Amino acid sequence: RIVVHVPPEGVTTRFLTLPVKNRKKAELMIPFQLEEDIPYALFESHYAWALETGRTQSLALVALTRDSDFALFNDRLVQWPTPPSVVTTEPSVMDAFYGMNQMAGAYCVLDVGHRATKAYFFYNSKLIATHVSYVGGRHVDEMVAQTYSISAPEAVTYKHQNAFVLTTAQLAEVDENQKEFARLMDQVFRPLVNDFLRWELGFRVTHGIKISQVLLCGGTANVKNMANYLTEKFSVKASLLETFEGVDVTKVEL
Repeated sequence: RIVVHVPPEGVTTRFLTLPVKNRKKAELMIPFQLEEDIPYALFESHYAWALETGRTQSLALVALTRDSDFALFNDRLVQWPTPPSVVTTEPSVMDAFYGMNQMAGAYCVLDVGHRATKAYFFYNSKLIATHVSYVGGRHVDEMVAQTYSISAPEAVTYKHQNAFVLTTAQLAEVDENQKEFARLMDQVFRPLVNDFLRWELGFRVTHGIKISQVLLCGGTANVKNMANYLTEKFSVKASLLETFEGVDVTKVEL
């Protein structure tokens, strides 16, 4: 089976609370709720949802995109030798994964990627908010290449082998060259830190709860000391997400 997710930059996610517990009635309400809060007409949209019914209300996770954009994407997929069985979105995958791997309380999964960083806020394993910050590993590449006057491929290699971030206490323990590099890295990630603090404040105001931890994933999360650095900046415990903990890798054919 092949599962493909729609490119995230082409998808809008909406979280709807529907004041009915009946599934059919809730599904009928979704188009009307969407129409009030989308940047284009509903008839121009292609959308799908995952619906969870409760005792007094229903929650819908809706993904939508322009119908014309989805048609172009789908046309490419059907030309594959083996077309995908499932077309989904990243938020839907995250919601399903944590629905099967229950974690209590409020927390954030922060996917620090190459071009951008995506934040997924959960409460009791239910995805309730998503955000994107356009800060990622490529910005480290650009900083390194410009600072040291080296090529882009050399900057990528340097990042993977040598890049690090430092906490305030750690800055006092290193030499001047290391301090300067740490300051440059801090400048790169400062917009992400500011974005996260704004998201976290909005989460607290909207839902009345404070997140207890941040779980880091994505390639750029592997920059040395990133978990300690973000723990200090966010004032919330950050740690690397071990998604394959307990998996016997000797049984995986490579």
